Amino acid sequence: MQFPVIYSVKQKFNVTSLPDVKASVHEVFAHFDPAGRITPGQTVAVAVGSRGTHDLKDLVTATVACLKSLLLKPFIIPAMGSHGGGTAEGQRQVLAELGITESSVGAPVVSSMDVVSLGRVASGAEVFFAKDALDADHIVAINRIKPHTAFRSEVESGLCKILAVTENALGGTHSLKLARPQEFVEVDRQFLETAWKLLPRIPLDDLDVLLVDEMGKNVSGAGMDPNVIGFWRREGGLRKPDYRILVVLDLTPHSHGNATGIGMADLTTRRVVDSIDWDATYLNAFTSGVLRSARMPIAVENDRLALEVALNRTPDPNRLRMARIVNTGELETFWATEALLPELRAQKDITVDAAPLEFQFNDQGRLLPATN
Repeated sequence: MQFPVIYSVKQKFNVTSLPDVKASVHEVFAHFDPAGRITPGQTVAVAVGSRGTHDLKDLVTATVACLKSLLLKPFIIPAMGSHGGGTAEGQRQVLAELGITESSVGAPVVSSMDVVSLGRVASGAEVFFAKDALDADHIVAINRIKPHTAFRSEVESGLCKILAVTENALGGTHSLKLARPQEFVEVDRQFLETAWKLLPRIPLDDLDVLLVDEMGKNVSGAGMDPNVIGFWRREGGLRKPDYRILVVLDLTPHSHGNATGIGMADLTTRRVVDSIDWDATYLNAFTSGVLRSARMPIAVENDRLALEVALNRTPDPNRLRMARIVNTGELETFWATEALLPELRAQKDITVDAAPLEFQFNDQGRLLPATN
C-alpha cells in the first residue's frame, strides 16, 4: 500500500508558568496561619499521586521543607488508588520512578494498602480511608486539578485538594494554592475553570483516522485523555470531536502493563497486547467502575498492518483526514495529511511545515518516529 505523506504542525499554547515552583510553595506556606491547629512534633501524611504532575518532586520537596519548618513530622504516602498494581511495593515503585524517595524529598515513604471503614453514605456505599493517613495528625494532599476523564461537574479530577495545582498545556506548573478544608470546593471550581482554558487539544473536530503513537498511565489516568480523543469513546454521547478510527501503537513503559483505556481504541498491535498486565488493567477497571476501559480492540501483527487496515476503511483515500500524535499529553507538535492543511493554516497560532514527510517503518513493520 502507498501511504499518504504528512506534514508537521505546531500549535502555540498558553505556557504561562511559575518561574520557581519551590519558591512559590514556600510563599503560600508563608501566608498560612495555623491558628493553633498544629503542635510541634505532630505527624503529617503528605499524599502524593501518580498522575504525572509536572514539577512533582519540587512540589513535594518544598512542601516537606515547609512542614518541617513548622516543627511537624511529614511522611509520604501514595495516593493512587489501584495504580502500581494495587500493591504497597508497586505504589512505592511508582513514586520512586516519579523521583519521590526518602532521600530525594527528605521524608520517609510509607506505603501500605491497609484501609479503615468510615461507614456508609446514604446510598449504602461503604467509604474507606487509608489507615496511615487516618493515623496521622494532619494530611496534605498534592495533586493537579484538571478536567476529569469520566464525568462532568463543577468539581472534577482531583476532588477537593489541599495544595491545589494547575498546569499549562505543556505540563508546566501554571498556578498553585494552599487551601483550607472550608475552601476546597471553591478552589477546585476556580482551578477547574482555568484548567479547561489551558487544556491542550487537537485543533480539528473531524478526522477519518487518529494515529496515537503511545498511551499510558503516565500520560493520563485513562491511558488516553478522553477530553482530547472524544469523551464519547469512554462515556458515549455527542461524537465531538469525531475521530472515526483510532489506532494505538504502543504502551508506555511507565504504565507497567496497565493498559486501562485500551478499550477506547479501534485498532492496536500485538506488541501492545503482549505488554499488557491483565491483572493490573482489570483491577484499574474494577476500581474506576469503567469496565469498558479494559475491552480489547482488534490487534494486528504490527504498526504497518494497523495503518493499512485503518486506511482501507476510509471513504476517500485521496481526501484522507488523518492526524498523528505522540500521545494525548504532547500536542504542541503533531502531523496531518494534506487534506487538513487549509483548515489548519486558517487557524490562529498554528504553523504548518511545508516539507512533506513519509511514513517510515523498520524491518519488523514498526513505525519510526516522525522527523522533519
